[in-house]
Amino acid sequence: MMLLDAANTSGNGVIHLYQPGGTATATVGGTAIPGADPRYLSCNGQENVLCAGQINAVAKRILNMFPLPNSANSSQVFNNYTIPATAITNNTTQYDARLDYNFSPKDQMFGRYSYSNNPTNYVPPFGSLDGGGFGSSGQNSNYSKSGVFSETHFFNPTLSNEFRVGYNWLYASYLGPEASNSGFASSLGLGGLPTGKNLGGLPNINFGGYINSIGTAGYVPSDERQNVLQIIDNVNKVLGRHTLKAGINFQHVRF
Repeated sequence: MMLLDAANTSGNGVIHLYQPGGTATATVGGTAIPGADPRYLSCNGQENVLCAGQINAVAKRILNMFPLPNSANSSQVFNNYTIPATAITNNTTQYDARLDYNFSPKDQMFGRYSYSNNPTNYVPPFGSLDGGGFGSSGQNSNYSKSGVFSETHFFNPTLSNEFRVGYNWLYASYLGPEASNSGFASSLGLGGLPTGKNLGGLPNINFGGYINSIGTAGYVPSDERQNVLQIIDNVNKVLGRHTLKAGINFQHVRF
């Protein structure tokens, strides 16, 4: 009923809801909806009202889980909810270790090792309905290690060789907040969905632009591993006023 009062529609004017299943094109809030019945939706003479028998049980269960309007615009049917400040838990461990050693006047070497473990948990904007984006809702893991060894040998004051080998390893995991709750969707009446490890929660559901999507974000769950091996060897030669450098750079990248 509120849609029939232009004061409640954030400048979209009076909005009529149409009976579904027709062949005409209706306009709802300035958006053309093909396949609509040209008759207005009504129940017992009241326009824009669904009769009890027309309400889908699954949709009703999901709708009852939506948070109530909380913004200064809460009297409107559009833009009436502001997502509260998202609670983020971040427990990061990082360190680097390096050793330099010159075992002769002509040989210099160093080794370095780096470690980073960054598990993060984001509280979803709509609770169990999720509604967050990739990497900004649920549990994320970013775990990486890397190491490098370098040795430089001076054959004489004008000729040197640098050898370096490095290795980087990364593990990244993204899980929805209801990843372990494989029965959540079926408890609301959404049956026939694939289930399994980390496949809990709602599927991603979009409402055609009227509100943000709900359910698990796209590309989640994600389990990623990456490692890179790099080998470098450079020869430097000084010839009078000129310096020549030649070498090889080999990388093996796996993702």
